[in-house]
Amino acid sequence: MRLFRNCLARFRARRALLQISDSLLEEMGPLDFAESESGTDSDWWDVAMELSYLESQMAGRGFWSWNSVGRQLRAEALNEVHAVAPRARALGLPQTSATLDEVIRLLSAIDRR
Repeated sequence: MRLFRNCLARFRARRALLQISDSLLEEMGPLDFAESESGTDSDWWDVAMELSYLESQMAGRGFWSWNSVGRQLRAEALNEVHAVAPRARALGLPQTSATLDEVIRLLSAIDRR
């Protein structure tokens, strides 16, 4: 039963991760790289880049392993999500913020079980 709950938690977390880019793109729209270099919307750009990095980090195979390396990667990612979530809220991104809150809840549940 415990193995089933762990697998279910991992599945739900992976599904929530897929929603990060979708919600971010829906709320922010495509970001122009030229605008990011000129300083326009630098907060938007920073949040988008951090979330993109986090999403790619979490897509890695080692991230989902049950060993100590996987637990360490998840703990680091959880700390990073905790750091970027308030900034997404401050930018007025409710859908992305809700997705990040869900990711925090699900990642916390994986290793707590």
